[in-house]
Amino acid sequence: MKRIWGVECPDCKKRMFSFYTYDYKKCGCANQTMVDGGREYLRYGWKTNRPRSIYWSKCDGKYPKLAKRASRFPY
Repeated sequence: MKRIWGVECPDCKKRMFSFYTYDYKKCGCANQTMVDGGREYLRYGWKTNRPRSIYWSKCDGKYPKLAKRASRFPY
C-alpha cells in the first residue's frame, strides 16, 4: 500500500490530499492551510492554526479509504 498524505484545516474542516508530487492544494479560508508532495514527500503550511496530519491508503484502484490518523507529523 502507498500512503497519500493529506491535512485537515482546523478552521474550515476541509480535508485536502496531494496525490502527485506537484499537486498543490490549499483551502480558501483565512488560515490558508496547504499540502503538497503526493507520495514522494509531505510539505504543509498554515497561517494561524496548525493542521493535523492524516494519511490515506490506496485500495483496489478506487478512491482511497482512511487508513490511519497520525497525531503528529512524522517529520
